[in-house]
Amino acid sequence: MPDSRASLYTLLRRKIDCESGLLAAPEAAEALAAYLDSLAALASGRSGLLHAVLPLLGHPLTLRAGGSDIEALRAVAEGGRLGWLPEAAPRRILDVGAHAGYRAAFLARHYPDATILCIEPDADNFRILALNTLAYPNIRHSGLAAWHSTARLGLAGYDEANYGPRLTDALLPEQRGIQAHTVPDLLAAAGMADADMVLCDTTGAEAALFADPGAPWLAGVDTAAIDMRENLVPGTRDLLRECFPARLFDIATHGPTAVFRRRSAARSLVPPSLKLLHSAPGLLAFSLHDVPPEPWGFFILDGESCQLHPNPPGGPPAAIRFIRRLAGQSRLVSGIAHAGTMAAPIRFTATLATADGAPLARASQVLAAGEAGRLSIALPPDLTGPHLVMLETAMLQGAPHNHNAWARFLQPVLV
Repeated sequence: MPDSRASLYTLLRRKIDCESGLLAAPEAAEALAAYLDSLAALASGRSGLLHAVLPLLGHPLTLRAGGSDIEALRAVAEGGRLGWLPEAAPRRILDVGAHAGYRAAFLARHYPDATILCIEPDADNFRILALNTLAYPNIRHSGLAAWHSTARLGLAGYDEANYGPRLTDALLPEQRGIQAHTVPDLLAAAGMADADMVLCDTTGAEAALFADPGAPWLAGVDTAAIDMRENLVPGTRDLLRECFPARLFDIATHGPTAVFRRRSAARSLVPPSLKLLHSAPGLLAFSLHDVPPEPWGFFILDGESCQLHPNPPGGPPAAIRFIRRLAGQSRLVSGIAHAGTMAAPIRFTATLATADGAPLARASQVLAAGEAGRLSIALPPDLTGPHLVMLETAMLQGAPHNHNAWARFLQPVLV
């Protein structure tokens, strides 16, 4: 009898080695394929949870061994399922049939300014979806089903590849325990006015979701990507052509996915916002200079803001520095606040410079205790590549001390 412990050890060592290779060469397709193969080998013949670390996403993902998760992850990680994404960023994305959340996690990194609503009525899928997407502040979740009307649905079976349940409203009332709502109701419950991008992989429920080609919510959709597996309800293809008519939409096929793209929706490309601090997946580097060593000298608050306590009067400015790769951003913006009481005024300064420190633009403002304000710098046009951002605080000359000088930069960002 083979030693299963030795076999498992070998597979785990292979995963670790392939993971190291991928982290060393995150752009290498061969390294990614080898790593995914190592996960598939571990998942084969076992049950339980595995974790994958993809540099593309910046944090570990959970997948279930013995099922379809590894192939779903492979399809997203290798670009096959999302190779059609538009360059112009959507504002609000509806992901119906979000499965384990791999697609949504990728979209959250690709479109950091978009709000994403994931719909997944299967309880086990939803559990893994929540694990994989909870760290993203721009992803919202619903464990309800999307339908053409408010209804109670039942389980008619599972997709052959086990991506999710097949739901129906044609069962007896006692067999229908899954709550469904319309798309407008689901969006409203998530605080979203509409969705300009819709992704749909519902293992046969597409006909119910797009039952009304005249539904008002469809008027706001610029891009729709719909999985067209062979288990579609008869007539679904014709129904989708009515919802996204050829006179208004270009239609393309990417593997099993049909992509409908509105011709008049070519919004101008807007550079993504670059946060200087965040609490989302992925590590953003910074360096501190001449910051007081006490615990209140520097700390991050609210995930995207920080306290930068000034040195005593006459000392050097306390500074935090960031290197960010610009792609046409036009403005550096930050809220500022003097959160102290019974304290002297503070000077707040923001500077954009070349990567080697040559200043390009600067703004400064003085706040008294209890005051708040905003620094905004118009950047030179068409800046690209690595640049230095510096945020500084200092007491004014003649101030008696720096006691209670709680200086805070609030959500500094390049837009």
